[in-house]
Amino acid sequence: FLLSDTKYPILKLLRERSVPEQEISAKEEDIREGLARSILAARAAIDHGLDVLAQVDVLFAKAAFGIRTKACECFHFVNCIRVEQFVHPLIFQDAVPIDLYLEDGIALVISGVNGGGKTLAMKSFGLVCAMVRLGIPFAARLGSVPAVVLFDEIVVSVGDQQDVQGGESTFTAKLNRYSALLRQAADTSKSRLVLLDELGSGTEENAGGAIGQALLEQLLLNKACRVVATTHSARLKTWAFRHDEIGAAAVTLESAGGG
Repeated sequence: FLLSDTKYPILKLLRERSVPEQEISAKEEDIREGLARSILAARAAIDHGLDVLAQVDVLFAKAAFGIRTKACECFHFVNCIRVEQFVHPLIFQDAVPIDLYLEDGIALVISGVNGGGKTLAMKSFGLVCAMVRLGIPFAARLGSVPAVVLFDEIVVSVGDQQDVQGGESTFTAKLNRYSALLRQAADTSKSRLVLLDELGSGTEENAGGAIGQALLEQLLLNKACRVVATTHSARLKTWAFRHDEIGAAAVTLESAGGG
């Protein structure tokens, strides 16, 4: 970096006395080395200051985001999720608000038409829990106080997990993922929110529904585990409707006029 004559009068004096440029350059290098040693000596304080500044910057960013999205100011931390008129932060200007309810000890199965928002609704459960845990406010019904669970882990199975190089078909990949989920659920020391997209898909409908039902039944054995799943399986939809421990929800499409 350049050293100004105003800040370092010795350099100005050397130039006024027509000292050779080589000597002036040597003096500048001595000054730079001295500054570097001073900075290194204060490295711990500088690093701490940068960490504090970053934390303050994050807090201001969260506050600005909350103001922009008209987010809730406080929350209840309980054993259920109750959020009225949640608005997804990425599409909050054009989003249709949704109500998120997941009671203690209940799994939720979401069905409905393609394009109705099943996967987005399922992800929203995980999103509100993650945002609250990180201290990020989110938009909900004005004046409401959302209830949210502080889960230890959020486990997600979304999308086609086919592995061509590994020799896994879509169905095989799903089974392997479900197996890993069950191993995780066997650990009752942590609370988990499990999000399952397109449960029962990837194979023949009756077989897929049976596998999905068996998975949900096993996951529900762990009382610290909550599950939200989307499905097109008629078996799972019927099963969810008939059992008290399984909540059933549906999404639909509306016309532009709200019909």
